[in-house]
Amino acid sequence: MSLIKRYILLLLLCLSIPLAAEEANEEQQYSLQFQTEMRAQLDKLTAELDQLADDTKKQTTITDKDLKTAYSVRTLEAKAQRLNHRMQSLNVKWDAFNASYLGFISENDTLMELMTKAQLLKQSLSDTITAQQTKCQAIRDFLAAEQIVLSQDSMYNRIYKQAFRLSFVQKLTPQLEKLKAKEQAHFTPIQEAYDKAKTAASTVPQLKERAELLSESFFTIKSRSEKIQQMQYMPLMQRFKDYLIGFACFAVIFMLFNNLTTKWQAAKQKKEAIKKQAEMLRKQQNDYPTI
Repeated sequence: MSLIKRYILLLLLCLSIPLAAEEANEEQQYSLQFQTEMRAQLDKLTAELDQLADDTKKQTTITDKDLKTAYSVRTLEAKAQRLNHRMQSLNVKWDAFNASYLGFISENDTLMELMTKAQLLKQSLSDTITAQQTKCQAIRDFLAAEQIVLSQDSMYNRIYKQAFRLSFVQKLTPQLEKLKAKEQAHFTPIQEAYDKAKTAASTVPQLKERAELLSESFFTIKSRSEKIQQMQYMPLMQRFKDYLIGFACFAVIFMLFNNLTTKWQAAKQKKEAIKKQAEMLRKQQNDYPTI
């Protein structure tokens, strides 16, 4: 009986060897198929990431034409928004890929290196797109500031003349104060818009020259605003007296300046005369006969 059992066990063993070999072969084929599928997905994701990097480089370049109108800014914003949507969609795909193959990738140095490079590129692209969106908002703020600041000259001239007339009559002081309060409330958004424009110019270097022109206009308005706020009732005689004092100070300053100019010109003429005299003496010495 024991001999029969041995034959049965040997027969079973012989039958199990092909099955084990077949299972090992199937497992190897599955592993190769798994690696092929994983590598194909990785290559596809990498290609999409590289394409997004190329498109981001092209579509985030800002030219002078892009800084002209609100329409051009909207075009830049639309491009940045589309890039951001593509970035978010690609992030979802990468996250799904990591969840499926992370265990296998972590055991392969080459794949880990590729994943690290991809992660760095994704972060760089995300930062670039975010920076582009920030620049678009900065350009929009700057254009708005230009529109506000550059349109104030006529209004502030009118307010200044009105305040100047009101300051001549004491009974009109309440109206003058109301006008000053109205002007101050009007100036506040101008100041806020200018502050945003300064920040925008530091964010977008191409706006630097226009920012300098904007600053000139803004400080002209600010100076006029300060003069309006300083307006108050003053008797005509006191006003005339202050005018005479101011004129006298100007006359003294002008006289001192004229005196300094005269002395400087005299010193210059004296220096030129001495120089000419020295040249004449040198010429006379050169005219003597030599032995």
